[in-house]
Amino acid sequence: MVIHHTDCGCLRYTNGSMRQEIIARIGPENAGVINKMDFGPISDVEQSTKDDIAWLKQSPLVRKELADKAQGYVYDVVTGELRRVA
Repeated sequence: MVIHHTDCGCLRYTNGSMRQEIIARIGPENAGVINKMDFGPISDVEQSTKDDIAWLKQSPLVRKELADKAQGYVYDVVTGELRRVA
């Protein structure tokens, strides 16, 4: 089961904005390493849930019988609703 939620902090940044912020704080001498990092930003909670389910279904690290049963949901932090993602 994969459950993402609305109003997620990962919706508030991009890789570019996160890289700029970190480089500004620690200095440009580590920019080469920072610029290669992925900080896991999300632009669409529902699509991110679908992407995670797809990853589980193709991953060699997850037993097939479990991956085949994987389901995704989005929890609405305002209403408390748990909505299944098709």
